[in-house]
Amino acid sequence: MKSNDRLYKISLSVTGILIAVGFAFLTHVRLDSPVFLEHYIDMNVTGDSWHSNFNMPTSLQYITNADDERVVIWVEFADYPGLQLQASENAFDVFARTGVEQSFDEQRGRHFGQYSVREVYLEIRDLPDLDEGEELHLTEATVTFSDSSTETVDIGELTISTEEATDSPLQFVYSSSTGSGQNEVIYSAEENLSLLAVDSTNFEAFSDAVHIDINGMDYQEDSEHNIQAGEQLSIVTKREFSEDDSQFAFVNILPELRVRTDEGDEQTVRLTQAIEMEPDYSFTNIYRYLRSREDM
Repeated sequence: MKSNDRLYKISLSVTGILIAVGFAFLTHVRLDSPVFLEHYIDMNVTGDSWHSNFNMPTSLQYITNADDERVVIWVEFADYPGLQLQASENAFDVFARTGVEQSFDEQRGRHFGQYSVREVYLEIRDLPDLDEGEELHLTEATVTFSDSSTETVDIGELTISTEEATDSPLQFVYSSSTGSGQNEVIYSAEENLSLLAVDSTNFEAFSDAVHIDINGMDYQEDSEHNIQAGEQLSIVTKREFSEDDSQFAFVNILPELRVRTDEGDEQTVRLTQAIEMEPDYSFTNIYRYLRSREDM
């Protein structure tokens, strides 16, 4: 009988210790406030559409506690406070344009253990007058939540650029993308060309996370690729994961191809297929990322 009592007390002690350890761990991993990812986003407007009424959709991602019932209802960019846009964590509200209010699912976002990854859908509806070739660089946002609380957060860099519509020496043929982070765009050369570079405003920030193939060969920044008139040019981009914290970013960019004709004229052609990447989400990866930022 005494032996049973002893086992009972031991089991209670072990259970108490496990509960205490579990509670301490949950307290340790809990976030004090939502954490917005670094974003590298290109939004491009060509020709007369810059001065007409149009809509530009994009999104921002953030990490919060799984039991956080708040949602983002408004976003304002500190760099350009007059920018008109609509923001919601319900994509239907932003993009469907039906005027019908949609309720949120009981489980908001994508859950990874203690954490939830949320996405804020944005639609920019009006832009200030800009000169051709001028860019807007949005780096800081003030977000308002459904409980009326606000946070001012760094978002990386959202670049809105303008370009003049010109005849391109490369004609689009085909594009494809896979869920594994590989994109391909194929063009046909209208004349003899030399591909000088593949570039983007924010490319250096995550260039170690992207592998580029040009017609099946590794892209080298300092080398030229010659394409004859009538030949096809294949641009393949692949996501490469690593332990680097810079990998934990949301990327949606439209790189430019810089080409030179036989006459020596240089032109730029913007890719029609965006390079899209989001982090390799899991509880462990999120936890490591937040620890590296000292957000816990």
